[in-house]
This record gives sequence, C-alpha cells and structure tokens, in this order.
Amino acid sequence: MLSFHKKRLFFRSFFIIFGLFLAINSYAASLSFSPATGSFTSGNVFKVSVNVDSENQAINSAEMTVAFPGDLLEVQSVSKTNSIFSFWVQGPSFSNTNGSIDFSGGLPTPGFNGSKGNLIDIIFKVKKSGQASLLFTPGAVRANDGLGTNVLNNIGQAIFTLGSGQQVPETLPENVKTPSSEGAPSGSV
Repeated sequence: MLSFHKKRLFFRSFFIIFGLFLAINSYAASLSFSPATGSFTSGNVFKVSVNVDSENQAINSAEMTVAFPGDLLEVQSVSKTNSIFSFWVQGPSFSNTNGSIDFSGGLPTPGFNGSKGNLIDIIFKVKKSGQASLLFTPGAVRANDGLGTNVLNNIGQAIFTLGSGQQVPETLPENVKTPSSEGAPSGSV
C-alpha cells in the first residue's frame, strides 16, 4: 500500500507529465495561400501571398518550398518586402523550369505570434489554360522555444482556374514591382 506522500508524488508527477504532453502536442502552425482560389486568363498577372498562422505559439523561422505547375504559370518575381521575417538564411529564389520557389527566413525573439503573417509575395503570369495547384512541399515552421521545434500542423493549398480568352490587363498593387522595374528576377527562368 502506498503512503499518502507517495500517492501525492505520483499524482503530481502524472499531472506534470500529462501537462507537458498536452503543451507539446498543442503547438500548431498553419501555412496558407491568399488568395486560395481564383480564375485568370492567359497573359494575366496576379499576386499570391504565402501566410503563416502561428495559432497562439510564437514562431521564429520557417523554411519550405512552394511547388507550382511551370507549364501553366510563370513566376515574374518573389518579394519579401512585406514579410514578417527580418533575416534570410536563403532568400526567396525560384525556378520556372522546376516549378519551385524556395526560401528560409526568420526573426529574433520574441518571434511572431498571430494570424496571416506574410512570409513572401509571388507574382505569377498565366502561360496557358488549365487547373493550377500551388502546394507546400517539405518544410518546417519553428517555434520560438529555444529548441527549434517544428510546429507545422496544417498545410493549405491553392487552386486556380486558368482559361484562354481575351487578355484582361490586371493592375498590380502599388507596392509590387515587376521584374522590369526591379531588374532581373532572383531565380532561373
């Protein structure tokens, strides 16, 4: 039979371990595209933002690849101007041949805690008709916990309907520059 002190120690230990288990498993972060859907015609240019929702857990870095169909879409530029990140291990780079955009960035303590934290903005040009999906491939969103815990829990995707037809010029937001105004894009074509 357990003494009162041993029972108390057992229950305290149980609740501490259970609490730590819940805390570790409650870490979560989501990645999303904005917009996540849309319809565009050949020749149109449009912006897609990559966002993070830290879901009440401070984060301080992320690294990932965004995959896109290079036969349907062409990256015109990738911008980090509005990013929550202030330093870049690997600045955003892209390959239209491989259909990929890679980046790895972060920010110092206390990190970011919130929803719709902008990571990068991508300017795409529609090459031809089809159904284009943007996907996140291997990556991580790391907690500002001193351990670099990957808290990525939910990964969104975007699906765009691309059609042919008369080209409708689309005006880019004022803070987005085209490659011709920024110089050569940082990536391969």
